[in-house]
Amino acid sequence: MMPRYRVNIIPYLSFILIISIFYAACGGLGTDLTPTPTKVIPETTETAMGTTTAFHTVQVKTPTPSDRLQTSTPLGSTRTSLPEQPATTESTPISSSILPPDLEIITPRNVALLRPLARFTINLGGYRPSDPVFSPDGRILGVASSLGEVILWDLEQGKVYKTLNTLFGPRSEGLLEGGYVTHPGFAFSPDSRFVAAVMEDSTSNTSDVGAVGLWKLDVIDEPRVLEPSWLMSVSIAFSPDGNLLVIGTKDCFMCGLSRMILYEFPSCEEIRTIEVEGEGVKDLAFTPDGRTIVASGYFGIVGLWNVDNCELITKMGQPMSSQIDISPDGNMLAIGNGSIWDLNTGEIILSLEATQMIFSPDGRMLTVLHDDLWFLDLTTWDLLHGLDAEERIQATAFSPDGRILATVSEHGIVQLWGVPTEPDRYLASLLLEPEKVSEIQILTQHGVGNATDVTFSPNGVLLAVGHSNGRLSLWDTDLIKYLRELQGHTDWVYRVALKGGTAATLASASKDGTLRIWGFPSPGATLLGHDGEVTCVDFSPTEYGVLASGSEDQTVKIWNMYTEEEIRSLSGHTSWVWGIDYSPDGSLLASASADETVKIWDVETGEELHTLRGHDAAVWQVVFSPDGGILASASWDDTIKLWDVNSGTELQTLSGHSDWVYDIDFSLNGRMLASGSKDGTVILWDVVTGEQLNVLRSHSAAIRGVDFSPDGHFLASISQDGRLIIWGLNP
Repeated sequence: MMPRYRVNIIPYLSFILIISIFYAACGGLGTDLTPTPTKVIPETTETAMGTTTAFHTVQVKTPTPSDRLQTSTPLGSTRTSLPEQPATTESTPISSSILPPDLEIITPRNVALLRPLARFTINLGGYRPSDPVFSPDGRILGVASSLGEVILWDLEQGKVYKTLNTLFGPRSEGLLEGGYVTHPGFAFSPDSRFVAAVMEDSTSNTSDVGAVGLWKLDVIDEPRVLEPSWLMSVSIAFSPDGNLLVIGTKDCFMCGLSRMILYEFPSCEEIRTIEVEGEGVKDLAFTPDGRTIVASGYFGIVGLWNVDNCELITKMGQPMSSQIDISPDGNMLAIGNGSIWDLNTGEIILSLEATQMIFSPDGRMLTVLHDDLWFLDLTTWDLLHGLDAEERIQATAFSPDGRILATVSEHGIVQLWGVPTEPDRYLASLLLEPEKVSEIQILTQHGVGNATDVTFSPNGVLLAVGHSNGRLSLWDTDLIKYLRELQGHTDWVYRVALKGGTAATLASASKDGTLRIWGFPSPGATLLGHDGEVTCVDFSPTEYGVLASGSEDQTVKIWNMYTEEEIRSLSGHTSWVWGIDYSPDGSLLASASADETVKIWDVETGEELHTLRGHDAAVWQVVFSPDGGILASASWDDTIKLWDVNSGTELQTLSGHSDWVYDIDFSLNGRMLASGSKDGTVILWDVVTGEQLNVLRSHSAAIRGVDFSPDGHFLASISQDGRLIIWGLNP
C-alpha cells in the first residue's frame, strides 16, 4: 500500500554500498535480531488461558510449480494483451454495478472458482503501480500511479469516481524528465469518509519535499495539507478507530534517521513523534486493537512500537523486506519478502520466496506473489496455485468482506476477481479486452429440476427457462434478478418461446401433452390437440396470436392462441417432431424430426416445399438465418448442417462436437452460429467459412439451450444442471 520510494542515488553509490554491508553484518537497527533460517509451523492448543501457540520445525520448500503441495485449476482462462497506448482512466461505465451483491467469501476451499469481475487500465507513466487499496466500506478501490495521481474507482457504478492530484508544482508534458515523481502512499479513514495521501513537489529533482493531503470523499475539493516540517513523507496509516493518523518519513538520507509522526484525527493536531533508525519508514500498519504500530524500513527491519508511550517493543525482519500485513486476529505478521512471524513471540513461522503477501479478511488464507499468484491455506499450510498470469502481477488486495480480490499488473492492468455463492446467486463478470466472448453473468436456479431450454424475449429484457419437473423460471436481464416461477405442467418442459416485451406472452411445450400459453399480465390458456407429448413451440413473427407446435404424434400444428383453436395440421414426418422455426417473414415453417429429416412448409397453404436429407440420426432443432436464406439443423449425429432454403441443397456440415447437438441459434447479423451440445460445450461458428470461432467451456453438463439476445450483444446458454450463463459478444 506504500509508495515505491525512489531517489537519485548516483552521488551516493559508494555510501550505499558501505551502509548495505554494515546492515548485513550487524542485522540492521541495533543488535542482531535476524532469526536463523528455521521454518516452523504453529500448533494451537486450547488452555485455561485461551489459545496458545507452540512451534515445531518442518522443512518447507519454496513455492514453485514443480513443488506444488496442492494444485487447483488455473484462474482466468482468458489471456490479455497489452494495449499499444495506455488507456485513459476516465473510462466508460463498466455496468450498472460490477459487483454482485452476494458473492461468497474467498476461501482456500473455493479459490479455484475465482472468476474475473472487472478489468480496467491506468496510465502508470512508465513505472510500477502502487498496491490497490479498498475503502473500508468496499465501495471504492484506489490505485496510485507514478504520474502523481491516486485514482479512485466507484465499484458500484463501475467507473472512475475521482482522481486525486498529489503534486504541489505544475503538471507538464516533461514532468518525469524535469522532476522525479513516485506513486504516492495513501490510505482511507476507517469510516471511508477521508483519503490521506502523500504529496510531492513536482519541481523537485529528488522528491525530498513532501507533505500529506487530506481529501473528504463526498466533496473532493482542494485537500487539507499537513506539512511535517521539511521531512519527506513516504507512508501513511489510520488507526482502526480512526482517531489517529500516523505518517512515516525519511528525514535525512545521509544520517539514516526517520520518524513516525502521530496526529489526532480529524483535528490533525500533532501529538507525538517517534524517532526511527534506518533509511525511511516504507510501510505502516496498526495492529487490530490499535495499541501497536508496525513499521518497515527500506533495509528490511520491521519494528513494533507502543502507541501510548512510543517505546520500541521489538524488532524483526530479514533483508529487503518492505511491505507488511497483519492478520485480522493480530497474531501474525506477513512481510513482503516471504516471511511470516508470530507477533506474540517474535518467532518466524514460515519462510517463502515472495514479493508481497496479504491476509484474507477472515484470516484463513494468505496471498503469495512469486512470479505467479499463490494462496497459502493457513489452516492446513497447503500452498494452492491460483493463477498463471501472462502479465506479471505486482500487488493484490482483498475487499473488506473477503469476496473480491483485486490484482494489479506491472503495466497497470487492474482486475477484480470473485467466486459465486450457491445456490440462487449469480457471478457477474466483464472483461474489457480484445476477445470475441467473455462471461457476463452466471445465474443458477436450484430446486426446480434440470434445465431444458432458454430464450430471450424480443426486447431482451426477459429470459425464460424450462425445467424437467414441469416448471418455468423467469429472469430480468436488466436487473439480473430472478423474477418468478411458473407452475402448471405436470411433466418435462421441452421448449419455451417468448413474444412481446413488458406485456409478454410465454408458450411452453411439455411432455404432459399440453401446450401452455402464459400471459403477462393477461391470463393464459392451455391448448389441447396433439396426440402425444408436445416437444417444441414457436411464435409467428408476423401474425399476432399465431404459434406452431411439434409433437410425438409426428405432426406440426398451427394455433390461434386467443380462440384456442387449431388453424392447420402439417403431416409428413414418420417420427417425433423435435424442433420447429418460423422464417423471419413468417411465410415458411421448418420442422426437425427423429426420422432424420428436415422439412420446409408453406405456412399459408400447408404445402411441403422441401424434405432435407443428410443427417445420420435424429434432428433435434432447426433455425432460419436472419435473412431467411439459410436453414441450420442440429442432430444427434453430432453435426450441424447448413441448407439453402430456396433450393433445399446442403451448403456445408459443421463438425466439432463430440456428442449430440441439442440447440442452435444465429447471431443478429447472421454471420455467426452458436451450438450447444451434450458434450458440455458451446461452439461459435463462422457461417461463411464453417470455421470454429470459439469454444465456450464454462458449463459442466449437457447444453440444452442457446439463444442470442435480440440486439446481438449477448448469448445465453443453459446446461442440464441448471447453470445459465450470459456471454458478452464484443463487436
